Amino acid sequence: MHLFVVFVLGIFFNGSSAASLPKYIKLCSRSDSEFDKCALRSGKEAIKHLIDGEKSLKILPLSPLKLPFVQLENTENFQLNMTDVEVLGLDRAELVDVHVDLDKHEVKIVVHLEEIELKGQFHAEGRVLILPIKGDGPGTVKAYAGDYMFSFRYNLVNKGGVEYAKIDKNDFSFNVKKVEFAVEQVFGENTTLGAETNKFLNENWIEVIRDFEQVIGQTIGSICNQIASGIFENVPYNQITLP
Repeated sequence: MHLFVVFVLGIFFNGSSAASLPKYIKLCSRSDSEFDKCALRSGKEAIKHLIDGEKSLKILPLSPLKLPFVQLENTENFQLNMTDVEVLGLDRAELVDVHVDLDKHEVKIVVHLEEIELKGQFHAEGRVLILPIKGDGPGTVKAYAGDYMFSFRYNLVNKGGVEYAKIDKNDFSFNVKKVEFAVEQVFGENTTLGAETNKFLNENWIEVIRDFEQVIGQTIGSICNQIASGIFENVPYNQITLP
């Protein structure tokens, strides 16, 4: 599940003067009894464009997404990180569900990725479950049929006489049907250790994921928070929806 940590780490937002939403983002009316369906339709179209980046909202291209470093786990018993990382598959992200409660200032979204791949240089040292490992080298991780759920609450703040939304609390969860590791080369000439580690990780991927769930949730949650904040901090609240 380490690959999900980098879902949108290449996006960085800064406060700026007021901006307008791109024309391809269709606004929904707050009085629409089927606001969620409208938001889902609008989001499905918008995500196709946002994957390619959006300068007005300071969103960098996501396909492919390249990252210099990803810290996946850093505890006393286990360290796992990657450098020169490339994330493939984000261009196939599909928005599948949206729920917005404008009165409670709550938003929930679900994104489906049929396949996503993370490849780069691994550094692993420590223990995964009962397996001691140590090595450096190229490798990949793939996840299949994943649903990624992000929810957040927001408050309204006044900046220079203009009202903006500000993320208050957020939560992230996910589930996938399968994860595949390819780390045979991480251990150099020790092909036996590489093969055994690879076999172990793939046979026990559910337990391995469980080891990283907390760090994944915290990291992805902060990433999604940055994405939503990128829109909220740049676009006045009254321009995000119609009356």
